[in-house]
Amino acid sequence: MRNVVKGVWLGLLMVVLSFGLWATGAQEEGTAGGAQELKPVELVMWLVGDSVPDYELMLQELNKLTKEELNATIKVNFTTWTDWKTKLRLLLTSGEAFDLVHMAPWGIYQEASKLRLLLPLEDLAPKYAPVTWESYSPDVLKQATVNGHVYMLPFNYTDPYGNGFLYRLDLAEKYGLGKIRNIEDLETYLVTLAKNEKGIIPYNAGEFDLTTYPETICAAMPSFPKAGGEDIIQGLMPYFYVFYDDPNPEPVFILEHPSFREAIEFSRRLYRAGAIPKGVLSNQVGSREAFINGTSAVTLLNPLNANEVYQQVAAKHPDWKLDYWNPYLDLDHPTKAPAINNGMSVPASSRNPQRALMFLEKLHQDQRYHDLTSYGIRGKHWDLDENGQIVLPEGVTVDSTGFAWDRPCPWGWREEKFYRLNPLKFASTWQVIKDWYSAYLAKAVDRKYVSFYLDKEPILAEFAAVDNLKTQYVDPLLWGIADPATYPEVMDKFYAAGLGKVKDEILKQWKAYMAQY
Repeated sequence: MRNVVKGVWLGLLMVVLSFGLWATGAQEEGTAGGAQELKPVELVMWLVGDSVPDYELMLQELNKLTKEELNATIKVNFTTWTDWKTKLRLLLTSGEAFDLVHMAPWGIYQEASKLRLLLPLEDLAPKYAPVTWESYSPDVLKQATVNGHVYMLPFNYTDPYGNGFLYRLDLAEKYGLGKIRNIEDLETYLVTLAKNEKGIIPYNAGEFDLTTYPETICAAMPSFPKAGGEDIIQGLMPYFYVFYDDPNPEPVFILEHPSFREAIEFSRRLYRAGAIPKGVLSNQVGSREAFINGTSAVTLLNPLNANEVYQQVAAKHPDWKLDYWNPYLDLDHPTKAPAINNGMSVPASSRNPQRALMFLEKLHQDQRYHDLTSYGIRGKHWDLDENGQIVLPEGVTVDSTGFAWDRPCPWGWREEKFYRLNPLKFASTWQVIKDWYSAYLAKAVDRKYVSFYLDKEPILAEFAAVDNLKTQYVDPLLWGIADPATYPEVMDKFYAAGLGKVKDEILKQWKAYMAQY
């Protein structure tokens, strides 16, 4: 089986690399001396998630700039959040020619880099995106390095790590409940609403919640170490954790940690109470949309998105009271997101890698490009007040705008120096989120082991077999659909699929990594 899988990958790589090797030398040799010196090209970019209604209007304005300054037009495609990782894998392995793609460790960056589906940038970027390249510290470039090469230009921004629950405080008060400050409070709130509040499903989860809930709910459990830790193999379900309170840290399979058992018992109680939708695993509408529309009493969001939804709710439902609880703030050492948490890569199939990097240089270093792709068209989707703060134009609301700020995946080129929505600087930031950020940054630490990368080659078949069990067995447990009593049977399935060999290989590579740490 392993040889078959390996053979398929190698066959695909031969096709992809032939495109990449041709592409690297096929285009312009010098840096841009002017658009008139460059032949016209179309740059095709793939971004993750969903678009916004007025994205094409924005793109028309963007193409006026790129045509004049780079002799290039930009075409953008979105994966949506449905099976987005699978779509990226298929795109990159198909050999289809395109020029830029959003990459992240929570996506498939390490995997795609290891398989050489992306172009190394350490030679091209200093020439075609020199200012951006010089802006990265050695540590950032180290984080972006896989097998000796840098395959990404990361964003330049300090992101918090972890999602929290934005909820309706007015409904809590309606039933005599206080603010949510721990997992027990959350359960009481959701179960109470399931019993008493008609017309809503308290946590009306679906779509992107399937990505964010598993890790968050384990981290919220009482047995999760308060010293914190990090998942060393990022993915939809981070299976292996290293905890900071361990004097001799070794990877822990999270399904075998007490926090997982607590999490599935917790979810089962919610599911049986009617606080989670019966069809959660196939629900195409996430809790964010349901929350805004009044059919969910809670949504799971990172702080930036929580602030955005707060603004929308304040305009649409001014009588609601909201609050935010993020379990990561309860840890002694919450971690910052990796410096490579978002970034842009050039696929090996690109026919215009130099021009793609020149465009990235514009996105990172020219505020016109940064503003346009992040907030839309000035005067239509955003404007500045007398204090230089970003505001909605007169007559436009967060509910009616066709370009929700920061939504259509501009994260790969976000620059601290240009970012107008920094929660500690943006005047309209909800005070709850400002307070959260201040408390978080006061004790947040950098991740210790972000440079660890698992070479799956020795366990390719076993790792794939173990990972494939997530949808069939782990998701139903984590969402309360399956009885926690089936947990031993599920673990038997994992070990039958090769979990023991996977754990042994991870430990072996971890010890080698720590010997050089």
